[in-house]
Amino acid sequence: MKYLNIPIAVLTSEDYLGSEPTDRATWLNLMAYCARQETGGIITGARCWGDRKWAQLCGVFKAEIDRACPLWDWEGEDIIVRHYPSEQEAVVRRQREAGKNYGRGQNPSKPEPEKPEITEKPAVPEKYAEIVRIWNEAAETLTKKTGKRFAACAKLTSKRKSTLHQRFQEDKNYIESFQSACTALERSPFHLGKNDRGWVADFDYMIRPDTVTKLIEQHPPQTVQPKAVWRRVGTEEYRCPFCYRSEPVHRFEDATGNNSPRLQCLACGRNFKDSAQLRPFPPEEKPHRFDPENEDIERGLPENPTEEQIREYGRKLAATITEGTE
Repeated sequence: MKYLNIPIAVLTSEDYLGSEPTDRATWLNLMAYCARQETGGIITGARCWGDRKWAQLCGVFKAEIDRACPLWDWEGEDIIVRHYPSEQEAVVRRQREAGKNYGRGQNPSKPEPEKPEITEKPAVPEKYAEIVRIWNEAAETLTKKTGKRFAACAKLTSKRKSTLHQRFQEDKNYIESFQSACTALERSPFHLGKNDRGWVADFDYMIRPDTVTKLIEQHPPQTVQPKAVWRRVGTEEYRCPFCYRSEPVHRFEDATGNNSPRLQCLACGRNFKDSAQLRPFPPEEKPHRFDPENEDIERGLPENPTEEQIREYGRKLAATITEGTE
């Protein structure tokens, strides 16, 4: 070996520090000889060496070696140098042999590296897959409805997974919120492409922070009020201040209960909120009273007339009154 690798732990060990300085120097010379000759820390047949040979090979004298020391031991004719890096010597030998084989055109005799175990890729979390499914269905529906292309989510990249992880950390019910946002998207013309760039929403935009919340808040579901069903329930002691006909103003109520009652002149079709807008009849005039049971039949109206039927009845009634006055 060209180099001697001595760990710091050896130089601070009790064997080294407890030895005399002369013994330390002798031990270093023995280590150097073993490393140069690659003896594995054992000098065989050293008992019979003379002073000249010790001095020439190891740089020490026989008297310095021929005694007990914690840094080396004698076993018969051999001397064993303690703390010698035999493992490092074995590594150097293997590398040298591998270099020789490689120079001959053979593959180095290196241990084959362990092949990593092929593990299946972790499946996409079910909640992430549900978000993708909701968006892809919404994108297909919006594409058919608007004629513009809404791109589906084909792959969950690591960036998208990280973003979804953050969204679920912020909202435990993110799946329900995302579903509501996709429904609200249909009520937003801007996100459907009605803007100066023709831009439409995509999956990456939908999973941004605050996108779901803004869509739900800015485009709430529209409540469809049921259509009013008006029916005549009585007459007032007043007449219309616009047409001055002798026909009294009629009271109508909404059968659904969603609208307040209203007053309507069947002659001209005008509506009034209350009787304060009407004119009272003179004392000598007696308005025709409305009988809910018979009036519809006598006047030619169905039981629950529509607004168009009421207007038609008013026009006919006005024409009848006009003919009578001529």
